Amino acid sequence: MENTINSNELEIEKEPRVVNEENKKSNENKNYNAIDLTKFIMAIFVVAIHTKPILSFVDVNSFFYNIFIKLTDYAVPFFFLCSFYFLLKKMKRVGEGNISSIDSLIILKNYIKKMFRLYCVWKILYLPFDIYRIFTNDAGILKNVLYYLRDFVFRGGWSGGHLWYILATIYMSIFLYVFLRLKAKNSLIVVLSFIIFIFGICFGYLISIQDNLPSILNKLTVFFVNIFLMSRIFVSFIYLALIIMVIDLKISFKWFYLLLATVILCVVKIVFRNFFINSFISPIAHFSFFLFILSIKISSKINYVYLRKQSTIIYFIHMLFVYFCSLFFANGIGWQSFIISSILSIGVASIILLIQKKKDFKIFKWLF
Repeated sequence: MENTINSNELEIEKEPRVVNEENKKSNENKNYNAIDLTKFIMAIFVVAIHTKPILSFVDVNSFFYNIFIKLTDYAVPFFFLCSFYFLLKKMKRVGEGNISSIDSLIILKNYIKKMFRLYCVWKILYLPFDIYRIFTNDAGILKNVLYYLRDFVFRGGWSGGHLWYILATIYMSIFLYVFLRLKAKNSLIVVLSFIIFIFGICFGYLISIQDNLPSILNKLTVFFVNIFLMSRIFVSFIYLALIIMVIDLKISFKWFYLLLATVILCVVKIVFRNFFINSFISPIAHFSFFLFILSIKISSKINYVYLRKQSTIIYFIHMLFVYFCSLFFANGIGWQSFIISSILSIGVASIILLIQKKKDFKIFKWLF
C-alpha cells in the first residue's frame, strides 16, 4: 500500500541511510505495473466480498457461489503479500542485505507506527456506526463497549470490520520486529510463522466442529472464539513466512509455469471443499498468483500508479457506501449494492486524488 495495502514505495518518515546509486537505479527500473493494476482489481474484489453480488442470482449452496468465494478470497492475501514483499525488499536494500540491521529496523518501526495510526484513524471515522450499535444492541451499553474494545484489539471488527487486515499486518510486523531485534535467524521467523499458521488452521477446524467436541475442547474453543471470533489473523502469518522465503532465496520462476500452477491450484480450491485441503492449498495458490503477477511486465501506457492509489482509498472507504446501500437493499447484499458501492468508491477516490494533485493536504497523509 502506498500507505497500507497498496504502496510499492513505502513512505518512511526518516530515511536512515542514503541508498547507493546502483541499487537506487536498479529499483527505479523495476516494472510493477501489473502489481498496481491487480491491486485495483483486488480492491473491487473486496467490495464484492462485502456485498456478495452473486447472491442476487444464486443461493449460498450453489456451485457458482463456491466459485465466487474461492476467487474473491485472493484479494486480502494479495495485499498481505504485496505489503510485506515491498517492505522487506526495502529493508533488505537499506540494510545492504540484512533485514535485521539498525537501519532496516527503523524502517520497520516507522511502518508499524504508520499502520497503527491508520488503524486508529479509520476506526474513529467508523465510530458513529459503532456508537449506534452500542446503544441499540440488546446486550446493553456496558457489554457493548467491552465488546467494542475487545474487537478493537483482537478482531478489527464491528463497523470497520474490513480493517482486520490492518490489525493483522500490525501484529505480524510487531512479531517480525521483536524477533529481528533479538537477532533471530530468518529461518526461525519462518518456522514460527508457520507454527502460528498451523495453530490458526487447527483453531478454524475446531470452530467448524465445535458442537461435536468433548467438553474441555468445546470450552477452550468457545474461549478463543469469544476473543478472536475467527482464526484469520493467525492464518495470515503464512504470508509473512512466504515473503521472507522469497526475499532470502530469491525465488524466480518463468511466468508460464507460475500461470499453470495458479490455474491448477485455483481449480483444486474450487473442486475440493475439504477443510484441510483448502487450508493448505489456498496460501500456495495465493502465493503462486502473486509471483505470477510479479513476473509480468506491462508497458506504462496508462497511469498504473494512479490505480494503485485508487485501490488504497477504495479499500478504506467502500464500507461507508455498503452501509448506505444497506438502507435500501437487504443488509447491503446484492448486485445493486456492489455496483453502487463500487461506483461511489471509485468516484470519491478520483475526487480525492484530484484534490491531492492540486494541493497536498496533510489530512490525506493521515487517511491514506
